[in-house]
Amino acid sequence: MTKLSQKLRIAAFTILATALAGSVAQGQTADDALVAYYLGDFATALSGFRLAAENGDTYAQAQLGKMIGMGEGVAQDNIEALRWLRLAAGNGEAYGQAELAQYYYKGKGVPQDYVQAHVWWNLAAAQNYGEAALLRELLEFKMTPDQIAEAQRLAAEWKPTQP
Repeated sequence: MTKLSQKLRIAAFTILATALAGSVAQGQTADDALVAYYLGDFATALSGFRLAAENGDTYAQAQLGKMIGMGEGVAQDNIEALRWLRLAAGNGEAYGQAELAQYYYKGKGVPQDYVQAHVWWNLAAAQNYGEAALLRELLEFKMTPDQIAEAQRLAAEWKPTQP
């Protein structure tokens, strides 16, 4: 690649990113917020995810919870993060379930609970979400057979909060 073509690509990307960021600020959908997030505009992303989350978008609820829990564009707050992650996970959002499992696994904002971590990774794995199945299986090395059985029972009995 010549220096000129490399400069043209960089210029084109910069123009596209700037145009997308401008439209994101106006759109405020979860998709727009995701673009803003990947462009590093956490304030716009947070605003967009919050609006979509409050309107029932389960992915936005999960992403909002993740951002609040990481302190991206807002003061880090595990309690508020858990509120959004529980809402998303309870509504069947696999991403929210996997994120919530991390909180229980690490004891982040909640007492460490391998059974609950297993339940949420199990539910996310049932939707083929990312590495949820692998994380659940690795967790089982730290659990007793009774804990695993309890987690499997809870996952089998689980029903989404909203149909």
